[in-house]
Amino acid sequence: MNRWLKRIREQTVGGKQELLRDAEAYHDALARESGAEAKLREVLRSFSSSKETRFRFGRMAETKELVEIPLHELIGVALSTMGGTGSGKSAANLALELSLFQKEMPASFWKIDGKGESAPWLTEDFLPAILSQWPSKDVDSFFGRYRVIDPFDPSNLPQLNVLHPIPGVPAPLQAKEVAVLLAETLGTGGVMGHRMTTVLTFAVRLALSIGGLSLLEVKTLLTNSNYLQGLLPNATDPEVREYFAYRFPKESKEALQAVISRLDLILLVPDTARVLCAPESIDIAATLEDGVAISNFGNLPHGAEYLGQFWFGFMFRALARAVMSRPVAPETKPLFACVDEWQVGLSEDLANHFERLLTLSRFKKVSWLLTNQLAGQIGSRYPQLLATLKNSAGIQMAFRQSHEDALALKHMLPKPKTQSRPGKQAGTMEDAIHEFARLPDRTFYFYWKKRGLEAVKLVSPTVNFAEAKRLADKAPKEIRDACQGKRHGLSRSALDRILEQRRVQIDAVANRMTSAGRPNFSRRAPTVNLSPDMSDREQFLELAAPDDLRPAEIESSPDEAFPFLG
Repeated sequence: MNRWLKRIREQTVGGKQELLRDAEAYHDALARESGAEAKLREVLRSFSSSKETRFRFGRMAETKELVEIPLHELIGVALSTMGGTGSGKSAANLALELSLFQKEMPASFWKIDGKGESAPWLTEDFLPAILSQWPSKDVDSFFGRYRVIDPFDPSNLPQLNVLHPIPGVPAPLQAKEVAVLLAETLGTGGVMGHRMTTVLTFAVRLALSIGGLSLLEVKTLLTNSNYLQGLLPNATDPEVREYFAYRFPKESKEALQAVISRLDLILLVPDTARVLCAPESIDIAATLEDGVAISNFGNLPHGAEYLGQFWFGFMFRALARAVMSRPVAPETKPLFACVDEWQVGLSEDLANHFERLLTLSRFKKVSWLLTNQLAGQIGSRYPQLLATLKNSAGIQMAFRQSHEDALALKHMLPKPKTQSRPGKQAGTMEDAIHEFARLPDRTFYFYWKKRGLEAVKLVSPTVNFAEAKRLADKAPKEIRDACQGKRHGLSRSALDRILEQRRVQIDAVANRMTSAGRPNFSRRAPTVNLSPDMSDREQFLELAAPDDLRPAEIESSPDEAFPFLG
């Protein structure tokens, strides 16, 4: 403090007005020095001896001092980032994410991008630029646990059969989740009627009971009674068999037709139908343990925005479920889950349990980086979520907001300054909100609630996109292709053969019942002994198709072996 006073006296000698104004500025800096910035600086100094990975949040707006936080301070912490378009929040998040990409990654990484903005920064520019500097053995190790999930990339389609059994999740619960997802995506106002939901839930349960089926078969069993009768003897769920035997014939035609029309809509886009009819689905729980996954749902066809919401909701729910059931041991790696526009993927049920998810994440070594534009986007759909973020987010980063949205975040704003000099009026909360709504680009309030600190104004790090692109362009083609996920996905031709195989299986079951003239279950006994070593698709073949009607097995053709590092 004495050095500030000394500087003030030195600059006011001679009574020059310019120096006097400088003296006032130093006086203001002195007042700030004793407040939130000084406390933050004290906390940061306690990390000076730490050698672990640090996450760069930016620099203090007034003193330009670097703000970097070590990994252990962020494990199990929820970070919330809000800011309007062009405010700089996406680049600030990118700087945090890039801190993880080291030869020995200190944490697993999952990213869900609903807009298709930040995921391509990683897959097309920054990851190729980083990996091109690594030794080949480290690059190979990285790609061994790396996945890109983009159901709208025709050259790299993932396997995302939403009816593939989820380990540890009962079939009725999975069926309900799929029905709710379809209802919120395609229902009027995010709602399907009770009868429609019942029909869809039991149809999905029937498919799960048999195993190896997809939404294509679900739609067919609702439209083709012969196919339905051919499946029922092999259903292992007695409640499902009872429903279709007695209750299903009494369902209204309007409810049934409404469900079918919604399934038609979700299967309308050919690539979506291909992905949904894949024989398997990505094992999200396994990827959490030591993996890197980047999901991009922003490259959707024009006019099919509902598909982006469908896939975003599916992935967010699956990630949340995997987190809540994640086993934890001392050697378990931390996980950073980054979700852009996260409110889009919420269901009513997940919103109601979101505080529980964040609470459990603390014990599951999971950190969330949740990003959205404005506070009103959350409050308008789920008012309780703003209170949840206020109570549960350990760090909040608030970029420029509208005046109305700034009001919803006033709890994190610095308290108005008391009168610091005679003749200068103290600030008010209205002044603070007015300033909040006019923050410059890349400037944000950093509120470290976990440490009990008041909000400090920071400037986010500068991210050199041009340099990243230059290095990425020089990277080997094998690395660039692998960074875009061209290793685990399937081609259209491979999925088309699987889709055709499903149609052949459907026809085989339906024709068998047609030729019998009535439901004839003697052709296939209700109970079939299945080898536990069989895949779901092999079990379905055993259950559904006679030997003479089974199509040939699919074999990968040479053109589907994507090049990788030699």
